Amino acid sequence: MNVLQTSALISPGSSGGALLDAHGNPIGIIAFIRGGQSLGFAIAADGYWSMR
Repeated sequence: MNVLQTSALISPGSSGGALLDAHGNPIGIIAFIRGGQSLGFAIAADGYWSMR
């Protein structure tokens, strides 16, 4: 499973939401945030579809 790390602002309670690139394309599903809102992790979208 590929995991993406992002510094994008993620609000608490956003787990399960989409992580989008600059063009609005989904690239991941938000899994959790660490250190307040400064560091987030998401399951890569291609990894999600392969797990289903």
